[in-house]
Amino acid sequence: MSPLRTPGMERKIVKRFSVPATVILLSVILLGPVSPAVAASREGDDLYRKGVRAYRQEDFARAARLFRQLADRGHVKAQFFLGFLYDKGKGAVQDDFEAVRWYRKAAEQGHAAAQSNLGLKYQQGVGGVKNYTKAVKWYRKAAKQNNAVAQYNLGWMYANGKGVPQIHSEALKWYQKAADQGNATAQYNLGLMYANGTGTEQNNVLAHMWSNLASANGVDAARAVRDLVTGKMTPEEVAEAQRRAVEWTPKSGK
Repeated sequence: MSPLRTPGMERKIVKRFSVPATVILLSVILLGPVSPAVAASREGDDLYRKGVRAYRQEDFARAARLFRQLADRGHVKAQFFLGFLYDKGKGAVQDDFEAVRWYRKAAEQGHAAAQSNLGLKYQQGVGGVKNYTKAVKWYRKAAKQNNAVAQYNLGWMYANGKGVPQIHSEALKWYQKAADQGNATAQYNLGLMYANGTGTEQNNVLAHMWSNLASANGVDAARAVRDLVTGKMTPEEVAEAQRRAVEWTPKSGK
């Protein structure tokens, strides 16, 4: 039996970056003298908030200046944000090498979104040169911190043998982790793998469930997968797949 093929079946890398998020800072009452380290931290937090505010107001040039001040001091979130601005050409001339430079600084401090974006840069190519081995390295670091985009992209690398041996069971593993967090493209690919029995035993109930969820989350091609497997299922199996989809809730990445 030939495998299911639907529009967009060979879904490639998520063309999406992790976008900087605003950090909510809690006010803390400090008793006694304030040390220089605490004062410096307060100043940095204030500068970072100003940078986020400038970004939200689309004053990207000011945001880049503020984040640069902090990034030079080793502020990990500012380094990530500055890399993002260079990456997207906002507030600075678009520059892949500068984006990679700042993503790497943040990534080396353990920033998961920076690790994920750095992996994406290496996969897409920096200066026209792709490095799948480095892409996998950084995706894996971010994926282990439960970054759903990195989990999906790592799964794609295993599915296609890019930077790692082609191992469909590993692809399934990482797609599953991303799908569990609500990544719609991972849900779609997971549905296809269960429909075709790729990297796992063929399972129409799970194929229906995941393609149904992917369709509800905006992946139009997933409807075709769901409809194809529906024709191979008993009414009881369809009801079970629908029940699982209705009861499904995303897992926290924490």
